[in-house]
Amino acid sequence: MELDQLDLFGRPAPYQAHSSTSRAAAAWADASGLAETARGRVLRCIIEHGPVTDEQIADLLAMSPNTQRPRRVELEADGLIVNYGHDAPTRSGRLANRWIAAW
Repeated sequence: MELDQLDLFGRPAPYQAHSSTSRAAAAWADASGLAETARGRVLRCIIEHGPVTDEQIADLLAMSPNTQRPRRVELEADGLIVNYGHDAPTRSGRLANRWIAAW
């Protein structure tokens, strides 16, 4: 399996460079389309339901926060979403950022 396959946004799935297991998992995710699908689901959720917090995104998608949050970070880094404000309460009562599509 090639490790340089690109995802939906033209870059390989993220992995920890020091970990051969992480690198293999990233290559598998690229080959299977899993990384692309999770990222696409998060983006669609933000477009359809935004402004939303990470907690809300994970709940709406029934997705683990450990899967959802890295996808949201990638979307922000790609300029596809922006921070709408740090003013939405979480279940624990803390304030969280809300996210919207950048357009």
